[in-house]
Amino acid sequence: MRKALVRMIGLLLVFGTASFAEPIPPVKNVFYRVVGVASNDVLNIRAQPTSRSEIIGVFYHNHPLFEVTGSDGRWVRVNLEEYSGWVHSGYIQQVNVLTFPQTNLPNGLKCYGEEPFWTVTLGGGRLQLQSMTFGEKVYAVSTIESIGDGYLITGISKSANEISIVVKDEMASSSMVENYYNWSVSLEMDGYSVLGGTGCGL
Repeated sequence: MRKALVRMIGLLLVFGTASFAEPIPPVKNVFYRVVGVASNDVLNIRAQPTSRSEIIGVFYHNHPLFEVTGSDGRWVRVNLEEYSGWVHSGYIQQVNVLTFPQTNLPNGLKCYGEEPFWTVTLGGGRLQLQSMTFGEKVYAVSTIESIGDGYLITGISKSANEISIVVKDEMASSSMVENYYNWSVSLEMDGYSVLGGTGCGL
C-alpha cells in the first residue's frame, strides 16, 4: 500500500495535477482597431485561443472599432455577429472612444434583450428603442444616475412614454447566441419590467 502511494505521488510530481479552466477575466472599457495587417490580407478569428484552432471569421485590415470581452495571454476574445472568437493581440491596438454623457459607457453602446427581442442604443443624449413587440421609439434622456457598479438612465418620448435602463459593469452572455458582453442590462417601460435583458456592447 505504501509503495503504491509513493508511486502515485511520484507520478503527480512528474506529470502534474489536473487543472480546471478558470473563468477568463473581462477586459473592461477597452476598444481596439486592427493594425499590422496588409490591405490584401486579413486577421483570422479563431474558435479557440491558439493558432491551430479553426478559423470562424476574419477582420479586414480596415475593420472598424471593436470590443474585447476577455483575454487569455496573447489572445483576446471578440464578438463576430452571433459568435464569439479569438484574435492574436499582436495585430490590434487600443483606441479611445467617446462616452455617453455623464457616464463611462461608450457612445453608441447597444443593449440587447431576448424574448421579447429588443435593442436600445445610447447615443447623442437619446435612447433609441427598436423592437418588433414595442416598435421603434426615441426617448430624450431625462436623468442619469450612478448606482454603485453601473448607471440608471431614464428617458421620455414626445408622447410622454417613459423608459429606463440599468447598465451594470459586469459580464453578461446571451442564451440565444454565443456572445459575451462587458455590461449587463435591464429594461423598464412605463414602470413595468421587461423580461429578457441580456447585455450591452458595440
